[in-house]
Amino acid sequence: MKYLISFLVMLIVDYVWALYIKGAANNKPIMAAFAGGFIFVAGSFVTIQYVEDRLVLIPATIGGMLGTYLSVRKK
Repeated sequence: MKYLISFLVMLIVDYVWALYIKGAANNKPIMAAFAGGFIFVAGSFVTIQYVEDRLVLIPATIGGMLGTYLSVRKK
């Protein structure tokens, strides 16, 4: 279950990174601030997971890659 959750969290984190960059580039400080806060909290959660079990890095990495792919593809 923690592998699936880590995968999904990193998918969302990388997608939100695109929103953060877009918000910062388009002078939307509220959007960028909320995205940045989410990135920190969600990233911390996944970090705690892979410190306890390094195999979490695999689904987290795949989730992050897919999140980036989806955010760029949507654009």
